[in-house]
Amino acid sequence: MSAAHQARLLDKYAFDAANCATSGGPAKAIDVYSPEDQQFLVLSSVFVIIGLAGYAVREVGLGSAACATATIYRAILVLAWGMICWWGLGYAFAFGDKEIDKYQSTADFIGTGNFFGDDVNPCEYADFLFQWTRLATVLAILTGALGGRMKLSGLVVVVAVLGAFVYPTTAHWVYSLQDDAWLTNGRDGHGYIDIAGSGVVHMTGGIAALVACIVAGRRSDAVVDAEKAGQNGSNTPLVGLGFFMIFIGFLGLNGGAAQRDAARNSYGVIVLNTVLAGVGGAITVETMSFPLRKKLSLPQLINGGVAGFVAVASGAPRYEPWAAFVVGMIAALVYKVYSIALSKIQLDDATDAVAVHFGAGFWGLVATSLFSKSDSIFYDGSHDRSWEILGWQLAGGLTIATWAGMLTAVTCAVLKAMKLLRVRDAENLDSIEFGAVESANSTADYIQDSGLEAVPETKKEPPVIEITKI
Repeated sequence: MSAAHQARLLDKYAFDAANCATSGGPAKAIDVYSPEDQQFLVLSSVFVIIGLAGYAVREVGLGSAACATATIYRAILVLAWGMICWWGLGYAFAFGDKEIDKYQSTADFIGTGNFFGDDVNPCEYADFLFQWTRLATVLAILTGALGGRMKLSGLVVVVAVLGAFVYPTTAHWVYSLQDDAWLTNGRDGHGYIDIAGSGVVHMTGGIAALVACIVAGRRSDAVVDAEKAGQNGSNTPLVGLGFFMIFIGFLGLNGGAAQRDAARNSYGVIVLNTVLAGVGGAITVETMSFPLRKKLSLPQLINGGVAGFVAVASGAPRYEPWAAFVVGMIAALVYKVYSIALSKIQLDDATDAVAVHFGAGFWGLVATSLFSKSDSIFYDGSHDRSWEILGWQLAGGLTIATWAGMLTAVTCAVLKAMKLLRVRDAENLDSIEFGAVESANSTADYIQDSGLEAVPETKKEPPVIEITKI
């Protein structure tokens, strides 16, 4: 390293080792250096990782027992490979420092420095970790919708495209702190609002899942029909446990955004509004559906709650509690409409991820312009600024959907042409990828291979709970 380069780094990262507070170098809009900030971001990241485990656990509970090992394997692989992509290229494209005089013309589109963590201030490592968990959430949305249909080789490629380029680009447009977040800056510094990721995180993951499901095609009719009838779940308690873990995850995913919000004391507001929106979504979807279906649905209850969490993310610190509850209620209705519409066109989404994350995410962007405490149509409908925000929210959502959807479609189409997209038998992944010994139904495989005679198993009908009056 040259003496000039060393001097530049010392000037850029001159900080007091006792409190990790910058005392020199380029100032940032939000301080991310103090020990308290780092502890907050690391704790938020831990919460999100628990939520990511919840997505995997819920997917195992909803799916066939013959795919359980493959589902968990994919979740861990995607988490690890996503981190490599984020460390190598993703963080640099999203938040990398400008290379002045060399790439200035590209700064508004994408970051151009800090590849493989080079020259990143160590005091920003906690923020690096938290931003990676946002990417990991995008990838979890995608893998959950596909339900184990994608080959591992194809999955690695798609994760690389999303993690190293697609998501980092949208994150740069919205969250960059170097005055080149063109969507957020808008006109005169007032543009698109997405504090905790209704669009950047959830719409990106949702549109990628939609496109991948379309290109990959449906699973077998027997599996899809059993899913609709509620007969394919291998472990209902795991589905419920997964929701509680996802709930914790959103407290970190949405709450962690307080660190970059202009109002640094907004954490309590964000968390309360997240909870109220989730409660509103869960109660609304079941209250609406029960009179029509005459039966209860655990997956639907969970999806309604998650839709509320997703929708409130965009403007979480800007809502009054009552408004957050209303946003969650409407999010549940939006989720249900999307779910029914996608079912009508025969889209096979294993976890309803498209309806929950893309549908509710887009509604969340619109809701921010309607119900925010200031500059919103509900409070200040007579002001041009309120309607301008609605325009930026719609433009931002459409931009993100077009960008992520287009690149995911091209990637999946190429993989399909190369026969790297779809597995041969998505209903028995454990036996295909891990062998009979490690598969979830390994006992049956062993009996068949060894020539032993299995004892017929008496089929037991699940108990039926009749609700006569509410």
